Amino acid sequence: MFIEVEGILRRQIKMSVIPSVQPFHAIAYPLDPILALDIIRKYARHCSVIEARHSLPPFTHPPPLPIKGGGRTGRLRVGYVSSDFGNHRLSHLMGSVFGMHDKGNVEVQRCYFSLSFALFTTLSLVQWRIRTQTEAEHFIDVSSLTTDVIARMINEDQIQILINLNGYTKGARNEIFSMQPAPIQVSYMGFPGTTGATYIDYLVTDEFVSPMKYTHIYSEKLVHLPHCYFVNDYKQCNILKRVPNSALWLLRFPAAGEMRLRAHAAAQALQPDQIIFTDACNAHTTGTDVLWAGLPMITLPLEKMATRVAGSLCLATGHGDEMIVSSMKEYEEKAVSLALNRPKLQDLTNRLKAVRMSCPLFDTIIKHIKFTLLNDLLAILLDSPEYRWVRNLERSYFKMWNLYCSGHHPQPFKVTENDSEFPFDC
Repeated sequence: MFIEVEGILRRQIKMSVIPSVQPFHAIAYPLDPILALDIIRKYARHCSVIEARHSLPPFTHPPPLPIKGGGRTGRLRVGYVSSDFGNHRLSHLMGSVFGMHDKGNVEVQRCYFSLSFALFTTLSLVQWRIRTQTEAEHFIDVSSLTTDVIARMINEDQIQILINLNGYTKGARNEIFSMQPAPIQVSYMGFPGTTGATYIDYLVTDEFVSPMKYTHIYSEKLVHLPHCYFVNDYKQCNILKRVPNSALWLLRFPAAGEMRLRAHAAAQALQPDQIIFTDACNAHTTGTDVLWAGLPMITLPLEKMATRVAGSLCLATGHGDEMIVSSMKEYEEKAVSLALNRPKLQDLTNRLKAVRMSCPLFDTIIKHIKFTLLNDLLAILLDSPEYRWVRNLERSYFKMWNLYCSGHHPQPFKVTENDSEFPFDC
């Protein structure tokens, strides 16, 4: 079926039309990765076409000068743009990050809240937004503003590094980025794949999720964080047949697709309740929840970024070799072996639970504590391993700015936990 779909998509790409498969589906469907990149590039260019209607002159960016040194004592100005600073998975995952940046080095937290598809109608949504707003050094609700006005605001704020936390997800306003209001623009967290955009310089990821051998399927320069890039605040019918009371959880398909899959399952003598469709993309946010609960998961990484996130999560627990497989056959055998060998499963579960408080996967800050003497305690905490993940992210930002100040074009690099190699006073 997908051979025919790919033929249609290739023809559409050659024409002046937007491909009928959207970017999120391009990374979710079993399409050729290069074709997926071409599809996403079309959507990125479409954002530029929309932006051109505003007829804005090019923005003047902050000068490429060191943040510190030569009499300068400023801070790196980083802005986050998202429509998901509410009761959303991204806020659940990144909620503590905004308050943990080192305010001596980074003026983060111009958090531009660009909610364009919903109103604050539930208490939980308001509560999650208030949390981010309280954590952030600066929080600006721009949901009622047009993209050109938002872009001007970002530029006037002299943001040096602008982070796109949406990608091609609901509520995204990528036209803001196509106007290039900041000199360095970065994709992170919201979209597990390339943006295909010439106006996005970097993709923050890790070495397992986006290996250098796959750079050809990304438009951005890859920045590899240590351990796992994924931040945390803490159609195998054979398996279904072999493991009693097992179920297959799948990302929700169009209605026709779900009907066909259920029909196929029934033909294999499977029960209807063994096939479950959800709106969550498996093994990203759900994967962290699974591992935090101490439940092992098995993953088969392929080429695309979205298929490799689960493997990165597993590696960051320190027990990845027991959960990552290299073939469909090994996937089946590993799943059945763990499910039917209760002592083996319990042993791995116990070891996962034992490392929750110390492994890199959950090493942002385990408990979010409100301090009255925040300034005194922050100086101590910033040197603790609990801030490891945020410090590594900051290292990547300073490296990006240092390359810009040196007159270099964006280039791939790997962050190490070494302040001399990745100084905060560049």
